[in-house]
Amino acid sequence: LYEGATLLGSGALAGGTATIQVSSLNAGLHSLSASYTGSAAYAPATSSLATHTVGKADTLTSLENVPAEARVGEAVTIEVTVTAVAPGAGSPDGTVTVSADDGASCVTTVAAGACQLTFASAGSKTITATHHATANFKGSVSLTEVIAVVLRVKIFMPLIIIP
Repeated sequence: LYEGATLLGSGALAGGTATIQVSSLNAGLHSLSASYTGSAAYAPATSSLATHTVGKADTLTSLENVPAEARVGEAVTIEVTVTAVAPGAGSPDGTVTVSADDGASCVTTVAAGACQLTFASAGSKTITATHHATANFKGSVSLTEVIAVVLRVKIFMPLIIIP
């Protein structure tokens, strides 16, 4: 099986049919041809071009190791993973935006897998991660996670010594 002059794969004939699995094609339109090298009984042959469209692979975006609690004004690390969903294959690329319902957000690459969120106010914050579509992979949104953001309080107690 060829795409232009590039050999994509080969297979043995069985009952006049060869089955070839190809996982190296990017998303998009491809012009393919099949070639038979011939045998003692049959002459070599090449098919006409056939077009085949490969779609973008679905992805699954997940938040990982999200802390249950964070402090106002202090950065907290949010980990994300993005995987291809079968029958899609490969390693997704691109960027992921982690956002909270209060407007806090950070951006990371799929390869880096984490970014730092800083919350400006206390309260319960719901966060999600959004993987943005790339040439070969569809975008996806994670399930939500909740972080309790608390105030950082410093208490000073004067020490009084009475003689």
